Amino acid sequence: MSVQPTSPQLIALGGFDKRLSLVDLNMTTIQNPCLQQVLLQEVVASVKWAPNNPSSHVSLTSDAGRYSLFDVRARMTAPAQSIDTRKVDLFTHEYIGEHTLVLGFGDGELRHLDLRRPNVSLVTAQDPFVDAIGRIEYHAGAGAFVVSGYSDFTVWRLNSLGAMVWSHSGGSSRQSHQLSLSSAVFFDSETVLNTDANGTVGLFRPGFAVPTGPESSG
Repeated sequence: MSVQPTSPQLIALGGFDKRLSLVDLNMTTIQNPCLQQVLLQEVVASVKWAPNNPSSHVSLTSDAGRYSLFDVRARMTAPAQSIDTRKVDLFTHEYIGEHTLVLGFGDGELRHLDLRRPNVSLVTAQDPFVDAIGRIEYHAGAGAFVVSGYSDFTVWRLNSLGAMVWSHSGGSSRQSHQLSLSSAVFFDSETVLNTDANGTVGLFRPGFAVPTGPESSG
């Protein structure tokens, strides 16, 4: 699910029903819940509004390994751009610029792409701590993005040489947490908020070795 930045009542949805759906909360009814939708024949893994046209373009990734960009101003019968990564389990994507994004895969692989040259990966890297990537979030102020999933989270910083691991949680063992799903976001430019399937919430600061103020829901 992704909320349009300029019109928060407009939501793009995707999932196991293999559809990309557009919903306006001000106009939705039981009889007509969607403004429009398109059947993709692929499980939708992630949905985001594109930063270069946030009011009109929405993108998705699929478990089949495809990135697709749709223009919602027209009937969503076919994507305006489609990239086949030739690799399954493309679980998430995150924009780090108007034309650049990072793709995250189920085996821990990261790819940095420029949509103007989609057939060439700017950087390809393997996350050393996240076995399966489920979420990526970029923070422009930090100049970094946080990666989370099974069974840890890492923070990567972009530089002129590509993407390099900046830090990771350090407080968890991959072996002991291999069945724990983590979901991490930037709380601010210097702090990461992480939750996991064990019911733990922690704030991590530079170094990320010890969480500050962790709380447990159970």
